[in-house]
Amino acid sequence: MIKGIFFDIDGTLIDSRGNFLTSSYQALQSLKSKGIKVFLSTGRHMLEINQVDFKVVKFDGYITLNGQICLSADYKSLMRVPIQNADAETIVKIFNQKIIPIMLVQENRMYINFVNEEVKKAQKTV
Repeated sequence: MIKGIFFDIDGTLIDSRGNFLTSSYQALQSLKSKGIKVFLSTGRHMLEINQVDFKVVKFDGYITLNGQICLSADYKSLMRVPIQNADAETIVKIFNQKIIPIMLVQENRMYINFVNEEVKKAQKTV
């Protein structure tokens, strides 16, 4: 018996323009009506997930940032995998040098050291 199914967002639940697909909505509602839990599993941050209009679908949980932060349906933290302190210190030094664009994320915030054309292009695809 299937108890839960995990879905990516991009190219699975939404189209290339960021629109939540009617077929996705219908499939999720059908699964939920059968008692199957539905989860989002994505590389996106919750701030980016919340930009998508998922209409009235309530997900049963969220695996975000490729597993770095896992949340319950009501956004309570279930698991976090933070970067080790020594690695974080190195990353912050590189971040402050502003040689390459770097985005740092926390559970409720995202920081970027600077924006260039490559960053604009990458963000546009998301």
